Amino acid sequence: MSSLLITIGVMFIGSAVGAFLTQGTRIYLSLGSLTVGVVCLAAGLSWSHIQKLFNAAFVQSLTSTASDARTWLILIIVVWLFVSSLLFFRRTTDSATSVEALQAEIVTLKNDLSFLQSDYQRFKTPRALTQTQISQIGDYLATREPQAITIVYVRGDRESRQYAMNFRNALAKGRWTVTLADVEDAGLDVSIESDNPHGGTTETKAGTLLRLAFKEANVTGVGTSQVGDGGPEGTKLVVGSKRQ
Repeated sequence: MSSLLITIGVMFIGSAVGAFLTQGTRIYLSLGSLTVGVVCLAAGLSWSHIQKLFNAAFVQSLTSTASDARTWLILIIVVWLFVSSLLFFRRTTDSATSVEALQAEIVTLKNDLSFLQSDYQRFKTPRALTQTQISQIGDYLATREPQAITIVYVRGDRESRQYAMNFRNALAKGRWTVTLADVEDAGLDVSIESDNPHGGTTETKAGTLLRLAFKEANVTGVGTSQVGDGGPEGTKLVVGSKRQ
């Protein structure tokens, strides 16, 4: 959600600058856009504190909206329409603009849109294991003693759940016993959590095997942690939300 607010803030601040440069006599357009931009930017930078003012369901709803690729596509369209309108008004109000200058502006616009589209593609692409990685993980674990593990994903986050199912399929091929669980907040990224029953910080056998299997299949972006609260031994694969 913070990334979405920051992006909107930067867009409005940029529009304020653009409106002032191309339509300087309409100063109210610049001030209005600048005010909205600063508010959104401040809200995005302070979102970790602001979200505490709302209930969890509302925050989850906003997070799902911000994680929806369609939201970012709409932003790209808005940017396109705004910049296009600026070019149109500039052409109609300044007849002395040369063809070469307009062509240069169009090239700049295309470059900006290409950058936004690149960000959009990166954002909308969900995390996933390839079939090769699933097979490699399963083959590696199948030759070792089967273990039990709980895979945790974020409730209401389709991308997190789908990625968790990828891991479940891989571990099932390795004859592991897998339990799925959903929680309100699982943090960001993916991590292996080993719970040592003796209160130490030693990695569990399942945690070690999982880490080595991921290394064998070249699965990156997975962290590890050990907790020693004296409870029963257990290992979790926590699939958090995708980092924005």
